[in-house]
Amino acid sequence: MTSLLCLPVVVCNLGVEMLYVLEQRLRAQSVSDAKAVKVLHDVTRAMFAPEFVNELFTPQPTYSQAATRQIFDKLAHTSIMRLSESSMDKLYDLMTMGFKFQLATCEKPEDILNVTLLHLATLKSYLTEESVLDAVDAVDAELRATYGAFAKHEWLAMRRELFRFLGNKRVKVSLLLHEKLQLEDGRMRLPVSAPDTRDRSVLGPVGTTRRHDIAGSEQKRTFFSAVSFDDANAGANKKFKGAPKPEIKPGGNMYSHDRQAPDPPAPIQTLEASDGTDGTSSRAAAARDAYGNVRRGNAELLGAADRMAAAAGREARSGIAEMNALAGLIRAPIKTRGGASAGPSEEDTFKLNLFGDLAGGAASGGGGGGGGGG
Repeated sequence: MTSLLCLPVVVCNLGVEMLYVLEQRLRAQSVSDAKAVKVLHDVTRAMFAPEFVNELFTPQPTYSQAATRQIFDKLAHTSIMRLSESSMDKLYDLMTMGFKFQLATCEKPEDILNVTLLHLATLKSYLTEESVLDAVDAVDAELRATYGAFAKHEWLAMRRELFRFLGNKRVKVSLLLHEKLQLEDGRMRLPVSAPDTRDRSVLGPVGTTRRHDIAGSEQKRTFFSAVSFDDANAGANKKFKGAPKPEIKPGGNMYSHDRQAPDPPAPIQTLEASDGTDGTSSRAAAARDAYGNVRRGNAELLGAADRMAAAAGREARSGIAEMNALAGLIRAPIKTRGGASAGPSEEDTFKLNLFGDLAGGAASGGGGGGGGGG
């Protein structure tokens, strides 16, 4: 049932990636600070509105790419900014490829939540309005409550569903190509891994397979030598060298001018995390297996996703119906009589051409103009 809880991860990560790109392009094209700030706040406010978030976190099937794109079309136009269809195409390419890169560089499936939380923490560094910051904090809390108790097999299923959603999308991004994080055919380069080791506190190099039992305890590791795909003519025996380490942790803003990132969010609470008032683990005295993993009882073995989906009774709800419900909940700010919450008017709106009209083979993610989607 993990697939029924995949959509919040998709929307939160893609949504913040969209705001990263918009922030960079608004700054690069010298849009006034007042208008740029309004765009970021209005889009964030619409994306994290309570009604939208409540429906988003209801267990439901993951949308198709086309349905998800429609949601972000509406979100991008909830403020005074207007985008052409071509700009929206390129924007969505950057959003999905940015998230795909971060997903591919997660060392373990559980890192998906850390990536999502870092997205929110970074977004908050661009916001000033208390009501919008409170909305982001509410989503942060909901993510922790929903996914904090996921077991290893549920995170593995989540990772599989996210890659299924992203499919074989291989748009070249100029920033990733420039930093040697992407190959010329659009595939992502995996990062350098730890050396070959049997130490179970270390994840191991690329090519390591870890096997866990139903309780999440690691039982076995196997290794094989991965080869490099950087050079098609290098031969099958060339060792995997890996990509250079990204300057920004997965979830941070790789388009930021100064490459500074906020402090990582607080670790999530898990079944094995420290939750005692004195800073010690309440499970310290729990029975452990030969590898030091905590043995879980039968009640803990039932997946968190299964429990939530069963409680909601949403196994058969249609994805198309969900898309219509979510799309209908996206609202632009309403203009009040006092003008305190002014919505977009013809006088206020402006058209933003995100990447210019230059032709090219890669979607731009840098500071200058840009090319079309490849």
